[in-house]
Amino acid sequence: MSVFRGFLSFQDENPHVEVKHYLFPDRQPYAVAESVFNADGCVFWSDRDNSWPWELLNSGMPLVTIGADWIGIDRVLTITRNRPAYANIAITHLRQQGCKRIAYIGHELIKRRHGLVFHEMLTTAWNRYELSPVSFFETVGVHPDQDRTRISNVENQPALLAYLESLERGTGIVCEVDHIARMVCNAIHKIGRKVPEDLLILGYGNLYIGSNQSPGISTVHFDLQKIGKLALQTLYEHVQSGYPTTGCHFIDEPILIVRESTDISLRPMPQTDYLLEAKKLIETKADQGITVSGICSTLNVSKSKLSVDFLNRFGISPGVAIRRARLQKACQLLSQTQLSISAISDACGFEERHSFYNFFKRELGCSPREYRKSAH
Repeated sequence: MSVFRGFLSFQDENPHVEVKHYLFPDRQPYAVAESVFNADGCVFWSDRDNSWPWELLNSGMPLVTIGADWIGIDRVLTITRNRPAYANIAITHLRQQGCKRIAYIGHELIKRRHGLVFHEMLTTAWNRYELSPVSFFETVGVHPDQDRTRISNVENQPALLAYLESLERGTGIVCEVDHIARMVCNAIHKIGRKVPEDLLILGYGNLYIGSNQSPGISTVHFDLQKIGKLALQTLYEHVQSGYPTTGCHFIDEPILIVRESTDISLRPMPQTDYLLEAKKLIETKADQGITVSGICSTLNVSKSKLSVDFLNRFGISPGVAIRRARLQKACQLLSQTQLSISAISDACGFEERHSFYNFFKRELGCSPREYRKSAH
């Protein structure tokens, strides 16, 4: 873990300071070893509902934490990530992507105070736009970063699937950590929705699981190694000076890493816009020989979808619209200019004159030359 690398970095620079590391089971009764109480101070990372940090606090030991769950607790100094800045950068990014709704998904938010605190920070940042409230959903049980099977076996989480089903299209989802973001991404696909076309996902931590699969998860990165080193350095200075450890310091600015999960350029054009774009292509390029297949390729839409949508919207098929546009230009040039039939054929996008002749005869029942004579 990056935090422990920060501890090791402090040890390398301060070899005269003895540093011991302990890993206590999460949310399980644990008797703190006697050797821990013999230490001059402790840096820890734990939720409030674990019992062992309270044992250390009650012993009078100087304490520094790198988690946000202990903010406001007397005699515990919190040195942690700049979560207000994280909330602001998350909201700003999702707002720029056009999100009109925001949701937050974390693990056991009711029990783990820092989850609710961050939800409040997101709400504060979002309220600058005076839009809808930030909804939230909490996963329960074993955390996905401890039981990785939960990330892929999303069919066993009906409550999560139902919540994601209820979200409006275009909702931006902020996730507590990249493990949860990947699980949410899999759940969205399970219910037949798409990322980012239907729902956008922003994770946290810049972990490997966010970038090693498709779609890549947009995320926010903090330098935890720097935080770990600073926490140990600060504890050492407080122990040396005798100054009490209390208060809170947010350090380090978050770095936004944008990947496919919030890249709205991957979102297909709304139907109305893409049909207007198809109509514009016909109006401007029919005389250049554009085809229905060419329009489909340009707009990244299937031929069957374009045909059905275009007919429903404009009352004619795209093929008929192309023929009408070419015919209109041909009639205009025949009646208003002295260009040769061959030149008009070229100007209307026909490679061969006989093709133009057959097209014109089929559409109007007369040849181009006959039409010119009747027009004059």
